[in-house]
Parts: sequence; C-alpha cells; structure tokens
Amino acid sequence: MTDFLYLVAVSIRIRGQTVNKQIAVMINKYAKMLTQIDDSQLAKYKVLVRVDGVFYETEGDLAGAFTIRENAGDRLRQIYPVEGSILMGGSEVCAIVLSNTRYCRQAAQGQKPLRASLDDMAQVIGPKVEVLPYEEPQIKAALQHAAGCFVKDRYTICTGRSLFEAVTALQVLEKQAEVALKAQVLGGAVPVSEEEAVFMRENYLQNYSKAEKEGRTMEHEYRENLVVYGKKLLETGLVQGTYGNLSVRRDERSMLVTPSGLDYAGLQPKDMVKVNLETLV
Repeated sequence: MTDFLYLVAVSIRIRGQTVNKQIAVMINKYAKMLTQIDDSQLAKYKVLVRVDGVFYETEGDLAGAFTIRENAGDRLRQIYPVEGSILMGGSEVCAIVLSNTRYCRQAAQGQKPLRASLDDMAQVIGPKVEVLPYEEPQIKAALQHAAGCFVKDRYTICTGRSLFEAVTALQVLEKQAEVALKAQVLGGAVPVSEEEAVFMRENYLQNYSKAEKEGRTMEHEYRENLVVYGKKLLETGLVQGTYGNLSVRRDERSMLVTPSGLDYAGLQPKDMVKVNLETLV
C-alpha cells in the first residue's frame, strides 16, 4: 500500500481503498491547476468533492505527494462540519476548494467584503465575497449569492457545481484580490454595480452548463473514453468490427457497456448502454 497517487493503473489503491482512476485523474489534474495559482509554501489547498453520491477529500500537499480519502462523509461532518453540510445538503454544490493563497489571504485580513471590479468575478463568483466567522448559517447564506467567502483566521472557501467551477472561482478570486490590492495606490478599483453584477452572475449560471469544458459529468467522460479506447483497439488489430465489448464501472450499482452489433469505428458516446451490475439489464 502507498500514499502516493499513481495514474497508470486501472484503479488506484489509497488507504486500503480502491479509488476509480477517473476520479483520481480528475482530482490530480485540478490539484496541479490549484498549485499554479500560488506556489509559495504558505499557500495550502484542500479539495472536497462529491461524485455520484461518494465524497472524496485530498490530504497532504497538493504540490507534492498527496492522498485521496474516499467515502469521507463522516470525516467531513466531524472536521469540516460547515463544508460537509453544504456538500451533503442537497444543493447544487458538488465541489469545494479550501485555500490560503497570497492575495486572498491579504484581502481577508482587511475584514471588509471584496467587491467585484472585474467582470470575471461578477460572472463566476458574484457581486462580493464576504469575510465571515466559521459559522454555518452565515457561510451558507453568503454562498447562496456568491461562489466563495473568506473565513476569518482560517481559509478561503470556493464552491462549484463541478470541480472545474470551484477551481475557476479561486483563480478568479485570487486575481480580483490582487487587482484590488494593487489598485489602492491609484485610489481603489471601481466596483461593478451590484445590480449589474447580479445580472452577470445569473446569466453565467443559466448559460454555462455544469458539463462545461473539463467540468463535464463523469458519465460523459466514461462514454467518451469507451469510444476512444474502442477505436484504439481497432487500430492496433486487437479487435475486429463488432467483436467483443468494452465496459467501465459507472458507480456502485451500474456500468457502461459498448453496444453489441455496432462497429467500434462508428461508436458515439450516446451509444453506450447503462447496465445494472446485479441484474445485468
């Protein structure tokens, strides 16, 4: 058993559990993106994510060797009760990034809300990000109107309907915090009006799907991978025409299978068949 994250196996065994390779690859990819926001030693990051009803948590330095804890629901309730409540409360939030990046850290020390002066922040996060104590009612209320908040003497919380959105929110928030700090010497950044910022945020939420870019659902990625690897098997001569089937486990109850009678060369993601693991129907 190892605590390192290996991406070459079909599945990854961490802390005595087997973590699906797709989940591990996804988290590893966004971990690298997070560490590029602020690579200083003071910057710390943690990813909390819900995928198909299963909770995952990263442990350790995302810039080095880190572990992924699966089925982390009970632990979240104990150590991160507010974040756990958000992820388990039936809201659209499926991913939370906790961080302590340079400019967000400085913005939080000001004890005042950070208002959107960049269109990116208005769209991706909302009109403002508040500085709050670690209390569930206040944080939940703030996150209903914004994709992030500063927690006094702790960290920055960024949320998203996907890990892509949560990471993007932190990238934008760190940029906004930097702009606000550096603009002080010129008299301060001019904020977007709250009415306009609210409109931009609502437009973003309505017109940008949860499946946007890398934020696509895991099932869609599974379907696309079956297409890709089916064609690779065909190209290497390991299969011919419609011979055999490929499958991938979707969750604890089901899998996706390539359909019988269709040539691998012509498969599309929508062609994959969802099959119950117990009944095989």
